[in-house]
Amino acid sequence: MWGIVGGIAHTRRETHGIPSVENAHPHIAGNQIALVHNGIIENHRQILPQFEETSCLISSQTDSELISHLFYLKFKGKMWTGQGTWQNQSL
Repeated sequence: MWGIVGGIAHTRRETHGIPSVENAHPHIAGNQIALVHNGIIENHRQILPQFEETSCLISSQTDSELISHLFYLKFKGKMWTGQGTWQNQSL
């Protein structure tokens, strides 16, 4: 993808969606942003319809995938005007 090699381990007990390959981490957006998330986005069902107005293709049933797409939109310089409540910490 970027010529960078790295690894991260994460176990997941599903809070949204069934156990499946599509719902497994990492979630990848735009083939450029890969994300592993430990937490719950309580209002993801309310936020999800707002992504229909973007070029993002949501392919899982998980709440975490939305975060990867938010980072992707920011990375591409596109503004997301949806409503939501969350806290983010990045390294």
